[in-house]
Amino acid sequence: MFSLSCTEKNKNQNFINKLSSVQNGSPSLYFNYYLYFKMDNNEILETNIDLIYEIYKNYYSKKYTDFTIYLEELLNEKVTIKSEYINTLKKNNVFLANLSTIDDTIEKMSTENIEKKYLNLEQKDAFVLQTGKIEATKVKTILYKMFTNDYIITFSDYGGYYNIKRQLCDEQSYQ
Repeated sequence: MFSLSCTEKNKNQNFINKLSSVQNGSPSLYFNYYLYFKMDNNEILETNIDLIYEIYKNYYSKKYTDFTIYLEELLNEKVTIKSEYINTLKKNNVFLANLSTIDDTIEKMSTENIEKKYLNLEQKDAFVLQTGKIEATKVKTILYKMFTNDYIITFSDYGGYYNIKRQLCDEQSYQ
């Protein structure tokens, strides 16, 4: 379930518009945002907008005439990604597509409890997740849970940690 301080029912439209600005053949400016979705087999998919665009192009472009509409449906959990699509695309191309099972304990936790137990506060509404001492399944479930509760996830290759920042409703928050 996605809820946002901007609207109760839908993901922030500015965020969707930014993500959907993919140009055919070119990597998105937002390829470094990690996106998390629960798939039809109940696994978590960790990916980026480039793979989501490929899924759209290959499997949904006839049903949805606009990538923005598909992305909005996906982010609002009205559409589920099929695991068979991921397996096919992983065989044919190099995409960020990490799969993980869900840790039920983490999934049941509130974001406030996740923040207290697992995240380091960097500044207001911005956290760091150090993954060294946490099981991989827990890490992916934490990230999935934070993403579905309106946080933007990026990874610091240099530092080896995830940056987790609350989405804001204004345009500048995604630049």
